[in-house]
Amino acid sequence: MPKYRPKDRRNPPYPDLGESVAKYRRKANGSIYSLSRAERVAWADAIERAIRAKQRAALQREAAPARTFYPVGEALRRAHRARLLACPAQIRRERPAEEWIKLYKEAMGWTREQVHEAIKRQQKVLKYC
Repeated sequence: MPKYRPKDRRNPPYPDLGESVAKYRRKANGSIYSLSRAERVAWADAIERAIRAKQRAALQREAAPARTFYPVGEALRRAHRARLLACPAQIRRERPAEEWIKLYKEAMGWTREQVHEAIKRQQKVLKYC
């Protein structure tokens, strides 16, 4: 469980990114603009280093030793792409059967209306020929 919880419950809890990020978070005291530009840049660099370190550690835990020669960024892109490709299947699994039936009926009704309109237009054209 993350150590830092924001005061506003609508925001997600932040992961523990280490002492350097926590130092800047304490310094900011609720607003990033209370820091100087140089401190904001340093904070962003600290966050980026901490996140990359966490991602590197996670990938090293997941990857087999033979796959560790890939760059971290490339491995992250492949993992992200795999998750994105799996997303539609996950959404399909989560939809209840009633919702699928409703979507099907809407699609078929819309198609049927289009077909009837096209037939009427065709009949009007043939009437004048």
